[in-house]
Amino acid sequence: GLVGALKLARNVGGKPVYAGRVGAARMTLKQRRELTKKIGDLVRNRGIVQVKFMSVTPKGILRAPVLLRVREDKTWADIDEKGRGKYYA
Repeated sequence: GLVGALKLARNVGGKPVYAGRVGAARMTLKQRRELTKKIGDLVRNRGIVQVKFMSVTPKGILRAPVLLRVREDKTWADIDEKGRGKYYA
């Protein structure tokens, strides 16, 4: 099957902390196939994705996140600890 959603994490003191889930429903079939192929590497290497979202809850969970793309040019250090940035693992 194809990827339907990804769990997101933010970087808190170098450790991943859950930040919610982002669905892949708005992606084209081609994009979902490409993401499904990359998912193994994303998980093993703490792959970074770019998302947009409405806001962040007090507990750091993203509200209404939308997956924009995989960011192979970003690293774990680019993730905002407070969850206000646009890059997540």
